[in-house]
Amino acid sequence: MEASPALWHIGLVGLAIMGQNLALNIADKGFPISVYNLHDFVLSIERPRSVIILIKAGGEGGRREH
Repeated sequence: MEASPALWHIGLVGLAIMGQNLALNIADKGFPISVYNLHDFVLSIERPRSVIILIKAGGEGGRREH
């Protein structure tokens, strides 16, 4: 039986100044965190860059009536 990979409870996308400090603070408090550096992702795509972003319809990205 193969061991399954570790899964984290917290994930953070974007390690600019604010994201990096937030991730470090979470880790310093003893919580395991998975991070994703958007900058490296963007640099890995040839120019002109084409990126597809999918947002669930009607979810947080959808229009709201107040």
